[in-house]
Amino acid sequence: MAARFYTQFVVRREPRGTERAYQGVVELESRTGDVDIDRRQLERLLARRLDCPPDGVKVVDCARLH
Repeated sequence: MAARFYTQFVVRREPRGTERAYQGVVELESRTGDVDIDRRQLERLLARRLDCPPDGVKVVDCARLH
């Protein structure tokens, strides 16, 4: 089962690089159907998926969609 979140986040690929803002729906899948994620976990997941350093993503706003 998947959970969808409307998310606004900022990405910085290099420590002194420019920031780029993104917004949109992020879909997370879970085998158990229970998706419980906090903001910091979402930041780490997005950073890994976007090939950024672990602290390269900052979630500005996130709301679960029903």
